[in-house]
Order: sequence, then structure tokens, then C-alpha cells
Amino acid sequence: AVVAAVVAAVLGSFMVSYTRARAEALGVACKVGLATRPVRVVILSAGLVFAKGASLGHFELLAPAVYALAGLTVFTVAQRIWHVRRELRQLAAENV
Repeated sequence: AVVAAVVAAVLGSFMVSYTRARAEALGVACKVGLATRPVRVVILSAGLVFAKGASLGHFELLAPAVYALAGLTVFTVAQRIWHVRRELRQLAAENV
């Protein structure tokens, strides 16, 4: 289960950046979303700092951080797709 979450988090992170790049190629600014790059870095860093064996205590926060990262990246990709779709429809309506 954790391996699947890691794969989802990595692919989700790629997709967050990809959807922004594709949106900007279409002329739509796309910096929306819950899990932007700084948020993803903070979540992953916190998970690594408080991971078991990191000498900062007996915390096990790496797996929950990966699960959170996976969920938030998928949600952010959906937010960006909906945002771009709405913006493109609005642009099309204005040009009619």
C-alpha cells in the first residue's frame, strides 16, 4: 500500500507541474491548487525529518506524509484541470 502511495505521489507531482505547463501553453495562468510545489516540499520534508530512525524521536510520519502527498497531488491536478476548463470556456464565450 505504501509503494502504491509513493507511485501516486510521484506521478501526481509530475502531473501537477505538467498541467500547469500545458495550461500556460494554452494561454491560461494556472497557479491554483491546494498542493503547490512549496506545500509538497514541506509535507515531504516533515515526513522525512520525523521518520523512524531520523534521530528526532520515535515518530513514524513518513508513511502518513506520503499518503497525504499522494492524495493532495491528485486533488491538485483535478483542481487545475477544472480551473483551466472553466477559463477556456469563459474565453470561448467572450469571443463569440
